[in-house]
Amino acid sequence: MAELIGVTTCFVTLSVLSFIVYYIAEFTVGNRVSQEVEIEGLDVPEMGVPGYGGMVMDKNSESPVSH
Repeated sequence: MAELIGVTTCFVTLSVLSFIVYYIAEFTVGNRVSQEVEIEGLDVPEMGVPGYGGMVMDKNSESPVSH
């Protein structure tokens, strides 16, 4: 029974702390990029190069097409 209480206490404590840290990060720096950047992809903004050579997203179908 003591182990169950310990596990539950750890789970609840870490859940609450994670929730607090998540919202602090959300309000200070943000957790997501803008919707436009998310749709375009993060390869070029984050890494500076396209992630898939020879592939371009077809914006109508949102699936990659080969050139």
